[in-house]
Amino acid sequence: MISNIMTKKWIIGTVVLLIVFVLVGILKFQYDMDSKSTLSTDSLIENIISTSEKQKESIDNKVDGTKQPENDSKTVAELTSPYGFGPLPTVPEDYPDEKFRWRYYTDNPNFELIARVKLKIWKEQRKYAVGAAFIHGKIYPIFKDIVYVSKETKYGKDGEVIDTYIKEILWDSDYEPSEKQWRS
Repeated sequence: MISNIMTKKWIIGTVVLLIVFVLVGILKFQYDMDSKSTLSTDSLIENIISTSEKQKESIDNKVDGTKQPENDSKTVAELTSPYGFGPLPTVPEDYPDEKFRWRYYTDNPNFELIARVKLKIWKEQRKYAVGAAFIHGKIYPIFKDIVYVSKETKYGKDGEVIDTYIKEILWDSDYEPSEKQWRS
């Protein structure tokens, strides 16, 4: 009977020891994977930071009014969006905003998209957007004579329209619409 008890203790002890070794192995493997991903993430972040610094220097040089020589050593990749939108469009010489600099717009992807839309409208339609808004995932260029109105309708339980009202208005605050325009 004593040998039977000792055998059970040895078996239980061995199983417990085996479980401890498996848990330690799993924890060590997980720690190794975390440290590897941290290293790769850190190196990726360093690459992105160094690339974005090169892009900012390139953008600053390009749009500050200094002319770049034809055989410039800067590559096309350095004049691309830091957010993956492709190459930055050139700013036309007749663009009304003389203070336009890409460096002001490349800090935020929404700002960069807004600048791209404003430039595209100018190039294609020769209309200058005095501003733009990024609302609900869409860009609304602001022109002096355009007002964006968002309406909302309240419905009753039976589906009948109870009330329709203006929820939002977006417009150039310097523009004064006529009374007729307000009523429309």
